[in-house]
Amino acid sequence: MLARMGGREGSRRGLPAQRPGRGGPGRRLRVPEARAAYAAAIADSAALLAAADALDAEVWVASNISAMRSDVPTDEVFTVLLLDLIDEAERDGRAGCAVLLTAIAAVGPREVAGAAGAAAGRVTGRAGRRQGATAAAEAPLPPWTGLLGKATVGQCWLWTDEFGECSQVFCEFAHADGHRRHGLTVTIDLAFHGVVSAIAMVSQPANLDRTIADLRRGKPGRGRVESIGAQRARSLVLAAIETSRARERPTLRSGPEPDELCYAYLPLLTCRMLGISAGEPASQAPSAQAAPATLAEAWPASRRTELVEAFLAAHPHGWSHPATDRMFVERVVDASVEVLGFPPDRIGPITATRLFGEVLPRTLIAPKVVLRSARRVAKAWVAWVAASGELSWRARLRLRRRMVLVQVMFERMSSERRVNPHFPYVADLPAHRAGGDDIQTTLDRRWFAVPEPGHRGGITFERPDPRRRGSSTTIDVDDYDAADPSHRKALTTIEQALHGTGPDVMPACVTVVEQLWADEPAQVWQVAGRLSATGVPRQQVIRRLAQVWQHCDAADPAAYAAALESVGRPVTR
Repeated sequence: MLARMGGREGSRRGLPAQRPGRGGPGRRLRVPEARAAYAAAIADSAALLAAADALDAEVWVASNISAMRSDVPTDEVFTVLLLDLIDEAERDGRAGCAVLLTAIAAVGPREVAGAAGAAAGRVTGRAGRRQGATAAAEAPLPPWTGLLGKATVGQCWLWTDEFGECSQVFCEFAHADGHRRHGLTVTIDLAFHGVVSAIAMVSQPANLDRTIADLRRGKPGRGRVESIGAQRARSLVLAAIETSRARERPTLRSGPEPDELCYAYLPLLTCRMLGISAGEPASQAPSAQAAPATLAEAWPASRRTELVEAFLAAHPHGWSHPATDRMFVERVVDASVEVLGFPPDRIGPITATRLFGEVLPRTLIAPKVVLRSARRVAKAWVAWVAASGELSWRARLRLRRRMVLVQVMFERMSSERRVNPHFPYVADLPAHRAGGDDIQTTLDRRWFAVPEPGHRGGITFERPDPRRRGSSTTIDVDDYDAADPSHRKALTTIEQALHGTGPDVMPACVTVVEQLWADEPAQVWQVAGRLSATGVPRQQVIRRLAQVWQHCDAADPAAYAAALESVGRPVTR
């Protein structure tokens, strides 16, 4: 992780394992394996003494210290590594280390600000004593050291795209001495809980003036630009930062992923925003009727139902399957609120892609015939929500073009078992058996016959690769497709063999699994339920059913059904 602290061109190295230890001068490092990385960072901190001003020093810390968070799995691990770096810098005690510690305290991660500030004070005091001064004297530091982290805010703007899926907050800043104006732009992903998705620094005066001029004219590109107060900018950005730190959000492949620049400037951005006064004039303070704390509170079940009813009323002729189509629309509304954190009465290209290209395909459990109908419902839903809003015709055209691709992606991804492992278990169900109760009953029965991926015992094995002589390939049973009869046979054979089933019973076990899958005869599943209720393990249940099948005539299904009726029932005397 810290291998690049010495400079932007250094090589990346693997993160050393964390070991317990205690910080402070003369004490062991918490992560001793990173000692060389700490030394490199401390050696390069001498460059801070040559920085032109406080902004250059702050950018150096962002680029060489805070950016390293992208190499570390969690904030907690990064904090431990920074605490070690702080201890090592204090041990070194040179002027460059004093500036480094002061800068980390001012614009570094908040979790280590106190430790860095205290260490900077001790280093400065020791340097003064070595010079023969009093204990309170400071080491000679650059004149701008006292300006680190201290900047006043200037003009602020808010840009929101035409779909309401993304916003950018731009704030102008200058250090307390009034020199070196600069700006910070924060991109907020409103289509995913309002998290911070990007941070950009504008440090050159010419670029800053150009950016401000563009904002005054109306930022290029479709959307709305408005001048906002510093307090509003503060609240918007800090709320987005806080949301970004939340751990309970779902993970999306199409969701925002913080890059190195985002990690680099996040501590500096936090420092700048906390430096803005939180007070607001009474006329601008939010009223008691402000928006609810969460989107879920703004969209309770009753309001969601009203939206669904309005959509269905606008399409009186409906589609192929009214009951399942209604369930699909309800799922769209719930997913928008609960997964994306986006109002369900708004839509845009990003939201449509995430909803119908990832969220719903990954969680929807529906047979193939219902997916085809749901594809048409999705198209109608996007068009209806777009028309009921204030989107321009250009925006609606852009959305329609996006949906042409998203519709194809929706049906394809929903039936891709690696994306939706439940689909193979219900793919062949007819529309009249696509209700919630029918689907759950089918899943319970077929999961018993062929466990879903992740519940197959983690079995892997090697077999010869026919494409390469003398080579082998690794097979993971989770890769088998439950909807494929040959795969069901292979899974059953492997599983039963591992549990000691003899070859004479194996064909009957395969037959029983097929009977459970097809629910024919129905007595097979009934017997499985009775035996499981008494605590008989699943593999033994299948073997017990296989033994019954072996003792019956395959040409006489009535006799087989009659034999099953007595299995698993208590014996009466």
